[in-house]
Amino acid sequence: MQCQECNREIPDDALLCPYCGARIKEPETQQCQHCNRDIPADATLCPYCGKKVGEEDEQQPEHEYLRDGNTVITKTRAIIAGKTYAMGLVSSVQMVRIPPNRTWPIILLVVGILATLAGFASGEEGGACGAIGLLIALGGGAWLASLSDQYAVRIAAASGEMDALKDKNKERIQKIVEALSQAITERG
Repeated sequence: MQCQECNREIPDDALLCPYCGARIKEPETQQCQHCNRDIPADATLCPYCGKKVGEEDEQQPEHEYLRDGNTVITKTRAIIAGKTYAMGLVSSVQMVRIPPNRTWPIILLVVGILATLAGFASGEEGGACGAIGLLIALGGGAWLASLSDQYAVRIAAASGEMDALKDKNKERIQKIVEALSQAITERG
């Protein structure tokens, strides 16, 4: 085959001329009948909508496994916190516990206790230091007591793992994970 621009001999399957850089032909693509995007001609699964190429859309509405606020889970898609995931690309889902960072409240509590002990141990002249230390210790203890675990919906796909949603409400996260698991199982 010859390049139309520089007339040099080039390989038959070339997309660009290796000599002048002219485009020889467009890469072969097909259009996904579900989302109408161009995808590689040999694709069997659309990388955008996650549906199988050549598979007809069902005319009936999608079965919803869960609809809760801004979360919708169906067999083909999951909308979680405003982000849409193609269920055909999701390989697994799990709930993970994320403990809070307790470092600073513990440091504050320890410093407060030490200041309290030092202040009261030094007698009357250290009373103000002891009172301030007690307030610092109480603040650190209250902060520590107010901390609670967060839970996340962790989705795994070919591109890696991501936390789709974090919330302190364990039951809500569990409900979303169960709906996603059911959608993955029934999708096959």
